[in-house]
Amino acid sequence: ANPASPFVASFLGEANIRKLEASEGYARLNGSLIPVSEEGEVLIAIRPEHIKIGQAESRDQVGVEGIVEDSVFMGPLAKIVVRVGNQKLKIYSESRIIQRIKVGETVHLHWNTAEMKVYKPEK
Repeated sequence: ANPASPFVASFLGEANIRKLEASEGYARLNGSLIPVSEEGEVLIAIRPEHIKIGQAESRDQVGVEGIVEDSVFMGPLAKIVVRVGNQKLKIYSESRIIQRIKVGETVHLHWNTAEMKVYKPEK
């Protein structure tokens, strides 16, 4: 449930693992603040199925804005790629979401902080 390293997180299943800079308890992703317990360079890992399209609804959620780059219908699921600043996040959502979003459109994304893992990069 809580992989010990980014390698294990990616090995156990697909994960968005992004390198960010953290200071004063937060990492920044395209202007949004992500609460972290580490300082300096950190790796944030979040599984594609834990990222939701829509505004953050509570204080224990992280909210970011990005631009839809791709969406692929996969039966009951859709794979959506969203560019958030200079990072890309992969999302798995119910396939009916494809009817509501278009490539090139700006969307809001959110996830629960409890579903995100923070690592120090291995030297």
